[in-house]
Amino acid sequence: MTDPKPQGKRFSHVYLDRGKPDNDSATMRRRLAALIPSLPDLKDFGAELPRELGVDVPSSQWGYYWTDFFRDCDLTVVLETMTIAWRFLKRKESTGLYDIRAPDTLIAETARIFREENVSYRIDALGGVHLSVDAEFEANRQATIATLTGSRYANVLDSIEKAHSRLTEIPPNGKDSIRAVFDSAEGLFKLMFPKETRLTASAARRQLLPVVQRIYGGDPSALTSASKMVASFSEWVDGVHPYRHEHGSEEVAQPPLELAVNLLSLGITNVRWLAELDAKSVTTSKRG
Repeated sequence: MTDPKPQGKRFSHVYLDRGKPDNDSATMRRRLAALIPSLPDLKDFGAELPRELGVDVPSSQWGYYWTDFFRDCDLTVVLETMTIAWRFLKRKESTGLYDIRAPDTLIAETARIFREENVSYRIDALGGVHLSVDAEFEANRQATIATLTGSRYANVLDSIEKAHSRLTEIPPNGKDSIRAVFDSAEGLFKLMFPKETRLTASAARRQLLPVVQRIYGGDPSALTSASKMVASFSEWVDGVHPYRHEHGSEEVAQPPLELAVNLLSLGITNVRWLAELDAKSVTTSKRG
């Protein structure tokens, strides 16, 4: 019989439940610290960071102490160091690299460390580090962007892009991301219903139920489903409420990453649906 388990993988990567990706990892930091001095062309790289990031790497006459540096610095500095390292290697290409594969090796090894240590980051071909968001989320975002064409939706689209950029900050800013996608939904809702001053759950039910009844009234199954979607949208409006308003606390309460991703994903889906309803309403009005 053929063994269904992946061949040549580490035991922990095959048999242990690794859970959801983390934002940070001591082991990731230690492995990145070991990666830098393993590339001969980065021997003098430590002198670059004060100029680029404004941080010093502990050093002595024997060299740089990368383990101490990666252990103690902020997470943002850890991740941006990999980007600066790639740029450093690319500049060295003009004067000659000891190992011409060094830039590609840095990217490949950093990607492997991120993957094996189960952290929520990816590195692109130019050394940029990004929050790793699943493919379904990205497809949903792109489909919504394609729906929001024309000057009517310019501000709505801007808020969608802001929501995505906030989520992909390092560390992720889930709270601002949720606020931005709500702004997108509220802006579109007020375009559809100019007399509404803000988006609330009750306003969503009051205004959208007649719309879906008008559009889908001839199809009982579609009307039932669309009415449930209105209810779901209203629940989402209430669900994001705690992250749209402070409660007298100076400390910003960030939502768990998985919750932020799901609330943002639902919000983007809702915006796309509102835009589709808006388009259908305009078409129906013209026919009338």
